[in-house]
Amino acid sequence: MPSTTARAVGLYPGLLGTAWIDLDPAIRRAHLATRVARGRLTMHYGTGPAVRLLRRALRLPPSGSAHETRLTITRDGQHEQWARTIGRRSLVTQQRGLPDGRLAERIGVTELCFRLHVVEGALSYVPAGAAVALGRWSIPLAHWLVPRVEAREEAAGDHGSRVRVRISLPLIGFFMAYDGTVEWETVG
Repeated sequence: MPSTTARAVGLYPGLLGTAWIDLDPAIRRAHLATRVARGRLTMHYGTGPAVRLLRRALRLPPSGSAHETRLTITRDGQHEQWARTIGRRSLVTQQRGLPDGRLAERIGVTELCFRLHVVEGALSYVPAGAAVALGRWSIPLAHWLVPRVEAREEAAGDHGSRVRVRISLPLIGFFMAYDGTVEWETVG
């Protein structure tokens, strides 16, 4: 009888193809069923007036503190909704696969694209472009306008993930980074 992971369907197994089996089992489980993760994230920000202004405009949590975090991933075929709450700030994004094998994550009218790679059982999100998305229309951004978001997810025990994200913005440079650990539970 084939293993469950060999028959796995969904956004991430589809994008990773044969590399899916190389993911740590805890990371594979996190990307299969509707899931909720709870934990704590520590925030770090760049300096300078543009960073402070953008932080205030986005109402981001303060730097250096471990903030209560909740992530709910809801799946609908090859699309996923990621609803995050960090401290009192909520952020909802939509993820989908692109025909060329990239992951697209839409935040408002911005769509960030990533290539997914498995490195030593961890999942790395490598920046691979961005676009302004208006309905079904997508206008690619020039390379120099693309925010640089680097992310890594690795196993933390049997039911947890350690996440690390670093974001740099055009003309500003380092904007923010966060890292922390979350524990996963299955919903329904």
